[in-house]
Amino acid sequence: MGKFLRSLTDGTLRCRYCGDGECNCMEDGQTELTIIAVWIEKEHATLVQFRKQVLPNGKKIPSGYKVWIKKKSIYGIDAVLKTILIDNDQINRLVFDN
Repeated sequence: MGKFLRSLTDGTLRCRYCGDGECNCMEDGQTELTIIAVWIEKEHATLVQFRKQVLPNGKKIPSGYKVWIKKKSIYGIDAVLKTILIDNDQINRLVFDN
């Protein structure tokens, strides 16, 4: 599925995540992020604390935020290297207060 959807009111292409015509949301795929720790693993979600980093699209993730991520959006967690492979759809839905 594409990143842009056609608006029914005026026919313009809008981002399905932010609603902007010219946005910087990430395309479909997966991204590897660095983490500090995995706190809780439940049946349907995992509580992850991210390390401070900048995504390829320029969005900043501040340090110390704990976020619940759906299990179906996680493709792998490496406890040794402290990395997690997450679906870009889930990353686009995350909102951080900078």
